[in-house]
Amino acid sequence: MSTQYAPGIGSPSIIKTVGQTFSTDDIGVTTWTCRYYVASKEDYHNAGAEAPVEGLVETNRQGTDQKGLGEDGGKEGMIVTVTYEGIVDDSFAGINNARIEFDASFGEEPLEAHPDWLDIKVLFDGEHDEETGKVTFRETLTDTADVTRVAGIASAYGLSATVNPSTGKKELKNPLFGEETFLSLGAVFRRTYAVSEIPDYILNLIGTVYPKLPKEFKNLDLPGGERNWMQQPFKLTRRGGAYVITDEWLQSPIGGWNEALYRSLTAAR
Repeated sequence: MSTQYAPGIGSPSIIKTVGQTFSTDDIGVTTWTCRYYVASKEDYHNAGAEAPVEGLVETNRQGTDQKGLGEDGGKEGMIVTVTYEGIVDDSFAGINNARIEFDASFGEEPLEAHPDWLDIKVLFDGEHDEETGKVTFRETLTDTADVTRVAGIASAYGLSATVNPSTGKKELKNPLFGEETFLSLGAVFRRTYAVSEIPDYILNLIGTVYPKLPKEFKNLDLPGGERNWMQQPFKLTRRGGAYVITDEWLQSPIGGWNEALYRSLTAAR
């Protein structure tokens, strides 16, 4: 077995093995593991006190009793395994090497939140219910002497109109009868990256509304400016000498986030 004295210790009571293991993940955080043989349990915290490479910080330490490693060859010594994490090479970290994720799902929204609500309410005979304060829709749409629209609605929405034999007027089952909600697409775009220092913007940007997603998502912006994106709270995790940051943008309903309620930043990103 090849060994060397641990750096900075200057004593054969702590011996570092040759054969370290290390790996770098997709966002540039390196995990580095070293093993030390110590002749005394008192040296448990001294072994590997100095990181093997600049940028690494200890994140884990484990010790295992090992017979025959004591100072006189009979007492029990210890194998100490120390793990360090951090950014060894900045060219593999940062926003330009971020992990990109996209989550989407449908959720129910009240009809009143629909961007075409005012037109829907008129077209399908929405009536205000005094008891509930909600708008309800009658079961049947019927032509009147002044308005003949049933045929047009039926054609536009692929429905079948019938003629009421007692009135001679066209009727159509109202497609909004009994409906109170509609499905709306919700999406979150997520970017995770590692840096050596905590950036100063992670609190200032929360709640900001952007007209477009960052450049990494340029092919995912919807056409026509129908939606915009709200900056969600950042997530921050320390991994040794690295800070892993996750920022998220929440997709707005059609029509964008209400500018009267949310701060808007229109500068290009």
